[in-house]
Amino acid sequence: MDDPPCPAPSGPPNQPDATVAPHDSGLDLTARVTPAQQAGGDVLAVGSLVIDVKGRTATREGRTLKLLPRQFALLVHLMNHANRIVSRRTIARDVWGDETAMWTNVITVTINGLRKEIDRDGLPRLLHTVRGRGYLLGELPE
Repeated sequence: MDDPPCPAPSGPPNQPDATVAPHDSGLDLTARVTPAQQAGGDVLAVGSLVIDVKGRTATREGRTLKLLPRQFALLVHLMNHANRIVSRRTIARDVWGDETAMWTNVITVTINGLRKEIDRDGLPRLLHTVRGRGYLLGELPE
């Protein structure tokens, strides 16, 4: 069963450093948080990767990640589905608000940019491509 769609980010797609943007930046990234998370808190963690949804910050091993708004929205979505495979169709619908995005390379480019930020400095990989199925944030099942 798919989760309900999340609104698309409201800001321009190439605004740098969304994770350190001031609260009055006009970006409403918390709108993409599921109701269960809103009730349960604003901080999500997968291993050493931690995001503060309200504060729009993401860190891994204490290092602040510099993410574009769409990358941050995708990371929130993947963390809400941690350790589960998320299909390109679901990502296109929930993060981009348009299932036709799955037929372009925009998801691949965003995933690759996100992967460069979170899976660097010799740390164990957290963001995995599951061929033919989608993407998984967490540990791959053996």
